[in-house]
Amino acid sequence: MADLIGELLRAGLQEPAAALLQASVELHSPEGLAELARILHRRGHRDAVLVLLSATVAHRSVPEVLAVCGLLTDPSFGDALVQAVACPAQDRVCGELPELVIALHASGFGSLADALQSAMARSRVATDVAELIGALRRAGLSTAAADVFSQTQQRTTGHLVALVSALHTANLHDAASNVLSHALKMRPAAELAQLIIDLNVAGRHKDASDALTACVRSRTQADTRVLMHCLDQMHPGMDSLSLLAEAATLCSPEHAADMLIALLDGDLHEHANAIYTCTTQDRPTGHVSAALLRLHTTRPKYLTATGLAVQARASTASSVVNLSLALHTARLDTHLDAVLEAAGPQQSAGHAAVLLKNFQRLHEPSKGQSTRVAMRLLDHVVRSQPLDYQLALIGMLDRTSLNEIADQLEGRMCSIWGTRRVELSLYAMQFTGKAVVLGPTQQLRWTARRTMNRLISSF
Repeated sequence: MADLIGELLRAGLQEPAAALLQASVELHSPEGLAELARILHRRGHRDAVLVLLSATVAHRSVPEVLAVCGLLTDPSFGDALVQAVACPAQDRVCGELPELVIALHASGFGSLADALQSAMARSRVATDVAELIGALRRAGLSTAAADVFSQTQQRTTGHLVALVSALHTANLHDAASNVLSHALKMRPAAELAQLIIDLNVAGRHKDASDALTACVRSRTQADTRVLMHCLDQMHPGMDSLSLLAEAATLCSPEHAADMLIALLDGDLHEHANAIYTCTTQDRPTGHVSAALLRLHTTRPKYLTATGLAVQARASTASSVVNLSLALHTARLDTHLDAVLEAAGPQQSAGHAAVLLKNFQRLHEPSKGQSTRVAMRLLDHVVRSQPLDYQLALIGMLDRTSLNEIADQLEGRMCSIWGTRRVELSLYAMQFTGKAVVLGPTQQLRWTARRTMNRLISSF
């Protein structure tokens, strides 16, 4: 067989020679294949040796491949074996390749195992690479798994996206996170933008948001500006502002605040405002509180009482309630007072009533806190507004069944203005149309009080 193959090669008949080599792989024992390889090698047919060994690794069983490798221990076969083992990385069934890599490691053929796993890391699809990494880890070959992981991350961003998905599917969540961490450290901003877009398109929104958050927090101001520009250009229907808003809804409050500060440092004020709006309007009270406290600590000039008052005047009642509770939780009392004053007493009595109604609607565990903040709002009303404003507010509270709050306001008013003056003013307002009239229950109470006062004064 070796003589015939040699003659065909010398005659330039490559195809018949290749067919004979393939037949040899299918028919010969491992010992016969090793002997054929030695003969061809002695006669200088190194390309034929490579074809023979490559086909052997690609098609024979794992024990047979190990047997051939064990029979060709001559150092002169070293390079040929390394090349032969790497060549079938695309040809052999994926499920058998991790087995072969692990067997080569276990049999002392470390250089051959390295060649095969490196070829797989560079050429196989992401699911196959993830399967190899998982198999190496389970076999206790953590160093080999790390090598595969490192090499496969040098490929395109499209491969990285597929790799992240495959690693998650294989429950290798730490490895999936490390893919993104490595990319954030090593890839230029434009490639990171493509990676974030590709992750979103693939439905990996959490991974995309995590990558965007980490990039904004860790890269230079110049990189951040390039990133935002690229995100605006790469995919219709996606832009930097919407992606930042999504990231802000998924990240921790501290990371949201850090992103905002990094964007401010890069003079990306519109992007910073997008983070702020999403963080303060669409998140739970505890989340908003932590973000505001972080902002107050690290960038106090951004989170000012004046700015919050402007925001409060332009916001809905429910947004003001959420912001107020967050400020109260963070113990930012000066800022809280600015919000309550701007959203309550500085507006009409009707506006203040709606705001109090929104506080009243909250249930446990926020009920106690909302009541305390609502009472703080009443204190602002009593301190800063005239009596007719306060009486009008009592009427509106009564007619919207906010009896407890109306009673609280009444008590505060009487302690400041005196019960007699409040009574007379309210009685007069029933006939002047200056305020919304009291409901039947509250009106009956005030009529009874007036009657009692007349009886007391007659003695």
